[in-house]
Amino acid sequence: MIIAVGIEQSVEWLHHRHQRAELREALHVDAEKAIADCERVHHFAVDESAALGARIGQVQAAIKTHQPLAAAAAHTAQDWDEPIAPAWKAALSSQLVHVLPQDEIQAFWEVDAEVDTLQSLHWPMNNARQRVLEIESKDGFVGNAPVAATPAQLDEYLDALVKARSEVERFDSWAGGLRGAEGAILRGEHDLDKVQAAERQPW
Repeated sequence: MIIAVGIEQSVEWLHHRHQRAELREALHVDAEKAIADCERVHHFAVDESAALGARIGQVQAAIKTHQPLAAAAAHTAQDWDEPIAPAWKAALSSQLVHVLPQDEIQAFWEVDAEVDTLQSLHWPMNNARQRVLEIESKDGFVGNAPVAATPAQLDEYLDALVKARSEVERFDSWAGGLRGAEGAILRGEHDLDKVQAAERQPW
């Protein structure tokens, strides 16, 4: 009886070790993908913020000089993918996370919170950028020629541009935090304080 229990425990231990190795591999693949996605977000955000900043300058100049609004430079937003954490979500759903040590669980919980926050910031950013496009279409602020506009139109446009740039930069900041946390975990760091410190490192 004792031998049978011992064999059963050994089999269970080996099974858990195999599950832990597979889960860690999946989590590390996710981390590498998330870092690449965050870097694409950063390239998009830097480019988008610069374009919005240039347009803000043009609107401010039109308001100050009472001259027609200059035509905006041609700009196409760069493509990017939203970072996700499918392996961690799957492990939570299947209750597989218990095969990991507690410090790793806490570290990956922290990363998961960063992913969720970043996803929640996507919609405000998207809505703010869409608002800019709506105003441009409504007031004719598109094309290759200067546009005469009322002070009220310019003020509305300026507010929308400033809001959009703020949301883009906030999204970029959180992407940088996620990149830092994922990078720390890939380096083998599972101390929660150190993972959180990595989130605060600038791009």
